[in-house]
Amino acid sequence: LQLGGPGRIVQIDETLVSSNKRTRQGRTGASQQRWVFGGVDNLTKEAFLVEVPQRDIATLMPIIQQHILPGTSIWSDRWSAYNNLTQLTGLTHGIDFMAPTGVHSNVVENLWRCAREGLK
Repeated sequence: LQLGGPGRIVQIDETLVSSNKRTRQGRTGASQQRWVFGGVDNLTKEAFLVEVPQRDIATLMPIIQQHILPGTSIWSDRWSAYNNLTQLTGLTHGIDFMAPTGVHSNVVENLWRCAREGLK
C-alpha cells in the first residue's frame, strides 16, 4: 500500500504500544512495549502501521520510501529523528517533508487510538 502522491498530505508519527499480560492467577504481569510507526493519508484516511525496533533514520527511511509516494507532503510532530528526512527525502525520494502549520493532528491521533485497541 502506497499513500499520497503529488498535492496530497500524509501525516506520520510513532507511538509506544504497551500490553499487560495476565498471569494464570489473573494478576497483571510484565508489560510488553513496542514502537509502532505509521502514516495516514489526510484525504482517503488510508493508513499503514509498521512495528519498528528503533525510531532512527536508518529504520524509518525505508518504510517511508515503501509506503509514501513521491511528491507527497509529509507532516509530522517535528520529532528529532525526522530532522534528516528533509534532506534525504528531497534527494532520494522526491517527498516534500514539512511540519504542519495550523493543521490539527486528529487524523493521526485517531489512527493510534484504533491501533492501540487492535494491538493490545
